[in-house]
Amino acid sequence: MKKIIMMILLPFFVFAQGNEVIHLNLEKSIELALTNNHQLNQIKYDFKIAKEQADETFGNSVLPSINANVNYQRAIKQSEFYIETPFFSGFFKQGKQNTLVGSVNLQQPLFTSAMFLAVQIAELFAQMSEENYFYSRSELVANTKEIYYNVILAKEMLKVANESLKLAEENMNSAEIMHENGLISDYDLLKAKVQYQTTLPYVSDMENNVVLAENGLKIIAGLELSQKISVEDKIVFSVFDKININDAIADLHENNKAINQLKITTELYENRKALEFSKHFPELSLSGNYQTLAQEDDNISFNNWTSINSSSVSLNLSIPLFKGLTTIARTEQAELEVKKSKENFLLVKKNLENQVYSLVNSMDKNLKNIESLKLAKDQSSEGLQIAQKRFAAGLGSQLEVIDAQLTYADTKLKYLSAIRDYNVQKAKLDHLINNN
Repeated sequence: MKKIIMMILLPFFVFAQGNEVIHLNLEKSIELALTNNHQLNQIKYDFKIAKEQADETFGNSVLPSINANVNYQRAIKQSEFYIETPFFSGFFKQGKQNTLVGSVNLQQPLFTSAMFLAVQIAELFAQMSEENYFYSRSELVANTKEIYYNVILAKEMLKVANESLKLAEENMNSAEIMHENGLISDYDLLKAKVQYQTTLPYVSDMENNVVLAENGLKIIAGLELSQKISVEDKIVFSVFDKININDAIADLHENNKAINQLKITTELYENRKALEFSKHFPELSLSGNYQTLAQEDDNISFNNWTSINSSSVSLNLSIPLFKGLTTIARTEQAELEVKKSKENFLLVKKNLENQVYSLVNSMDKNLKNIESLKLAKDQSSEGLQIAQKRFAAGLGSQLEVIDAQLTYADTKLKYLSAIRDYNVQKAKLDHLINNN
């Protein structure tokens, strides 16, 4: 009976879980992104694969290779050979009905100039993968912050749109009363109605923007698009500490993982050049073999089989004498790759430095804009109240009220957008100068 009840209730339980609202703040969003983001998880697996490849290269290049083999052979029809002498002649069977061979083979590289270079290259590749993981992790945090701020801004813009709609509706209602009392013209009433109707689709657009912004947050946090989320934070303005541009550049050079990756890339090419050049030198390896051989006919029990054991050790020396121009050409190609990598390193480093300069300057400029826009927002709010009072008193026109409403909405949106941009710029700057 309990099983039947559980089978009935389980779909409702799962449905309830799927419709549970997840309340998100910035910290929770970042935590979910670092845990669930599909792209970061792929990079994490690439890093682990690179570490395993380094272990594989070390095993292949330095450690011995030991193989054991067992072979059993059953003669269905034994081969024969013929002997003819003055005293006797005839056919004689060759070999035994059963043959069992067991062997152990050892291969050990003793000296190749490339053996440790190959290990070092694999380790550098693993290190570069690690740097890429932490860079991607830092980039994900910055992107999550930006998307989270986009959600907050979209919700704030929806509030402004609803405020504008409410003001337009109140203004239209007031205009209708004043028109009935003969205080305003038909034109003023028409303007009020047009203002209300044009605000309606604007609200719908802002509602759609909220949905799109929340979907972006769900994707980066690794959530299903059907998952309901709730973001209740508001755009709050707080001034960050003044950033010294020289200190920021120094932090960029020290902490930025993209720069570290390019350094490792150059080192990889230098090792590859050494690897190609090492093919001029001889290689020495050790081989060992141990073998046991047993051959008996069926009339001998297995416990009484006799075996013959043998073992051998050999040194193998390979000396490259001439391979055309292959080794020289590959060494030259590797040298050119090193130079190319160094040029790319300088280019990327300069571009990143320029991004730091741009972000620091933009933050300073935005800080001033926020102060000006806050004052403009407060003044436009006061202007709207004055315009509404003048219109109600018959001293102002409907155009003044509509213009004041538009100005207030515009300055408030610009103020909120400036705060969002300021926060996003700080997040991007943190990503550039501190990838830890």
